[in-house]
Amino acid sequence: MVHPNTILTAQPTTELMEKIQEYNPKNIHIYVDLKNVSTSLFIESVAQEIVDNSLNNEIDTSIFQSILLYSSLWKGIGNNYNYNIKIFFCNDKGHSIYHQEIYKNYKRNRKISALNSSIVFEDLNKIRRRNNEISRMVCNKIPNVYFFDLLNLEADFLPYYLITRKFNNKDTFHIVCSSDKDMFQCLTQDNVCLLYKIKTVNRWLDKETVLKHYLQIDNKSDNSKKKILDLLDNITNEDIVLMMSIIGDAGDDVPGVKGLGPVKVLELFSDKDLVKKHIGTFDEVLERVLKKNSYFKNLDNIDENIPKNWDIALKENEVITRAFKLISFEYLCKWLENGSSLYSIDKLKDITSILNFKETNKDEIFVSVKPLYNGLKNLKSLKLGFDDLIPLFV
Repeated sequence: MVHPNTILTAQPTTELMEKIQEYNPKNIHIYVDLKNVSTSLFIESVAQEIVDNSLNNEIDTSIFQSILLYSSLWKGIGNNYNYNIKIFFCNDKGHSIYHQEIYKNYKRNRKISALNSSIVFEDLNKIRRRNNEISRMVCNKIPNVYFFDLLNLEADFLPYYLITRKFNNKDTFHIVCSSDKDMFQCLTQDNVCLLYKIKTVNRWLDKETVLKHYLQIDNKSDNSKKKILDLLDNITNEDIVLMMSIIGDAGDDVPGVKGLGPVKVLELFSDKDLVKKHIGTFDEVLERVLKKNSYFKNLDNIDENIPKNWDIALKENEVITRAFKLISFEYLCKWLENGSSLYSIDKLKDITSILNFKETNKDEIFVSVKPLYNGLKNLKSLKLGFDDLIPLFV
């Protein structure tokens, strides 16, 4: 059986803990982008082992056990440093109706890739779904652990939603466990960081480092690096989503403007007069897209001598507006809160019910490790010991 401690492995570095201590919060909230960080499950030998261990109608529960163990790890860190810890696992199932209605080819290549994948990954996905069902049932009965499993809506916006809507206070430090660049839009405050792991190395980003990382500045020549650093003086973190909307996201099959990569778009945004005339602030773009379905403004008043790349971008207003809708978490949150369809109302109810479950179902919440462990002893190939779970209740 795959050991649970090999599935969710990203841990805070010494430097990150020093940053948190310097900030001196009362609480730390951990948001786990479950699909993104479970990278070992994409290794065929790991998938095969889990599938082989699920024969004879018995489900391998190493994924579920890894979620408990990861929760225990963070609770233990909180105990050691005297922080209140809350952990939010963010997962989804099915295709996102929200994104498909905006653009039917959204993540099209991933669907094709899934159709061409080996049968072992098809079987693994069934096992993952069962593990997620168990995780939702159990985690939401453990103090300060929450498991979201949204149907037909991608869950990667949840950290942003929870940080900006539910826990937007200075007493809390937020750690988003994900390497997804869409999460960069969470990094606009001093008390938020992104934690991820590449091979065996734990890495983290904050609002001071995310733009340099996005522009891959370490891979540039000295001259290019200096140029980019000079341009960054005119950029704010809220510009990230606006820039990404022009660039697009090839990984999610979100088209951008051909020929305008990150550095060229950075150059566009360094011209503050044209940004003010045709784009404005993030809030202005958001309102304009919501009300007028347009990323740019003043399209009927374009200077004849406007720089070439600006001219190219302004002509692709429809493409950029669509990309903004697909990429911006704030736009998605506004759609959710507007409650314009039964679908959006249902998703918001789902999220609220998980957040409120512990208050409305107090009699079902585990109060100590013993009843939880007694239930787990019935699992096939239980790898967790009693002591592994103690931090969950300290």
